[in-house]
Amino acid sequence: MINAKGCREDRAYSLGKKLTLKQAVLAKCADCMGKYADGKLDCEIPECSLYPWMPYGGVWMGRERKIVSANVGNNLRKRVKN
Repeated sequence: MINAKGCREDRAYSLGKKLTLKQAVLAKCADCMGKYADGKLDCEIPECSLYPWMPYGGVWMGRERKIVSANVGNNLRKRVKN
């Protein structure tokens, strides 16, 4: 599934581009899951050290979303652009 989370990052890495930590985790999950060829599914490997960040993992089901203030969000966006 080419539009699954991590596929774009995995491709960028294979082209030699630098990734952020989050992008690297997403890329590794996509790589491990065969680019999600069978669908956007939980890998069901809780022993994996990256499982808590697996984009389609059951760990995320029902979790609370953190709310970031507009000021903090704007500062983060500025830092990412640089």
